[in-house]
Amino acid sequence: FPKTWAGKVHFENQKFVPYDPACKVYETKKFHANLEKPLYDGGTVIINMCIPIAIATGFKEIILLGCDTTYFTSAQLNPYFYDIKEHKTYFNDAEERNKMWQKNVLQSYEVIQDIIREKGVIIKDATSSGTIQCFEKVSYESVVKEWNVY
Repeated sequence: FPKTWAGKVHFENQKFVPYDPACKVYETKKFHANLEKPLYDGGTVIINMCIPIAIATGFKEIILLGCDTTYFTSAQLNPYFYDIKEHKTYFNDAEERNKMWQKNVLQSYEVIQDIIREKGVIIKDATSSGTIQCFEKVSYESVVKEWNVY
């Protein structure tokens, strides 16, 4: 859990992961998976927490699924099931802001790809309609077949 949750949630054996939202992956070109140090911000929880935790726990191959990185683009002006104006991060210039978000997230994925490749970690993208270009594209069906999921 983020350190800001300390004292607010109580579970047995809880672990708080430090997070530094001011250190942007796409600006600093830095990324790590040391859960004892503050994790950096890449604009999405996949970059901020999921990938670092997967690497820290020993995964050498990570498959992204459902990471289309098209949140709030022209094709999808309301990604929520409720009125967008009720969302606490709604801005009148949301489309322009989200173009910048998409650019930052895609740059962060590229930074991560360069860093983790040297460490022997592979990320593949099984998202059918995603915009991420830096990871090898694989089909969902091939992943399921390879892993004998069904």
